Amino acid sequence: MTDVLERNDQIAEADHDAHDDHHPSNATYWKVGLFLAVVTALEIVAYEMIEGPLATAALLIMMVVKFIVVVGMFMHLRFDNKLLRNLFLIGIFLASTCYLGAFAAMGHFEDSGTNVIRDVPADQPMPPQPTAPAPIIKESKGH
Repeated sequence: MTDVLERNDQIAEADHDAHDDHHPSNATYWKVGLFLAVVTALEIVAYEMIEGPLATAALLIMMVVKFIVVVGMFMHLRFDNKLLRNLFLIGIFLASTCYLGAFAAMGHFEDSGTNVIRDVPADQPMPPQPTAPAPIIKESKGH
């Protein structure tokens, strides 16, 4: 029985040592965190400065990059079995497809003919603006 326990301890130590070889240093984690902060700042700039489908494409690309970095480094999938990594890649592919489908269903990619994002398309004119204020209806005190 003690031989089995000793063997289990040896296997656990070997697994732990092998696992430690794959872990990046603290400096690497700081660099990854800085990279993620820069990409997040670029996302904010893209959202504020770029309009239309180009903004959507830029934001989706940055979303996928950040997903891959976070999953690969902080969840350690970079060092795990390829099956687990592929499952997460399938997940980001499905999520991106759902986003694109929702955007397409909402007409996000239609060209309105103007330079304003999410503007009403030219074939759907805006209702006319009221020329006079709506009349004020006073309640009668007899009821």
